[in-house]
Amino acid sequence: MEQAVIRWTLLLSALVFLAGCSSTQMAATWHDPNVPSGSVKKVFVIGVAKDQLNRRLVEDKFAAKLASLGSRGVQSYNYFSDTQLKDDKDAVMTKVRELGCDAVLVTMATGSRTETVITPGRTYGTVRGDSYRYERRRYTPSDRSRRGWDDYYRSSFDITHEPVTSTDFKIVTMESNLYNLDKKLIWSAQAETVIDKPVGELITEFVDEVGKDMAASGLF
Repeated sequence: MEQAVIRWTLLLSALVFLAGCSSTQMAATWHDPNVPSGSVKKVFVIGVAKDQLNRRLVEDKFAAKLASLGSRGVQSYNYFSDTQLKDDKDAVMTKVRELGCDAVLVTMATGSRTETVITPGRTYGTVRGDSYRYERRRYTPSDRSRRGWDDYYRSSFDITHEPVTSTDFKIVTMESNLYNLDKKLIWSAQAETVIDKPVGELITEFVDEVGKDMAASGLF
């Protein structure tokens, strides 16, 4: 069952890639039903990224999204470096409380993989007003091919052959977790993003998709 879900996710991601729509699709979401609705008023936002510009983009986008949901977001980069966040959790929690935050949101990439989409070859064309098309796996001789070699030869100049094509693309799994001040997980979302656009656009799409689930959770 799990493998079937994974394969469906891959297919969905491939279709999204080929259609040029949103590059992010939600894979799984969860929230604690015991947390009262509207209880999250102010969130300390932490983006985990090797590139500091990407970290800032993630935190800025989430702060803006939280504001649109009726909450507030505080970007961690204004107060702590990556090393400080990792090595001085007590100082971080002290600042979180000083700022009046009631939750901490952490977003990071948890994995990546490369997938291949194969498009079967095909042949199609129009000859003397006679349209026909066949695919390699469903081959039936066309009417034109049955009318003699000379007619068939002439028609070859009006036929388009498309070979089998193989396209590789990268999928990154992103995860966002929301914790209360007791470090208890109260909301979590996992999404898969096809890397087919500039990073800034991908971050915007990811935050928008996750924001929809945030709104549905009722926590904000």
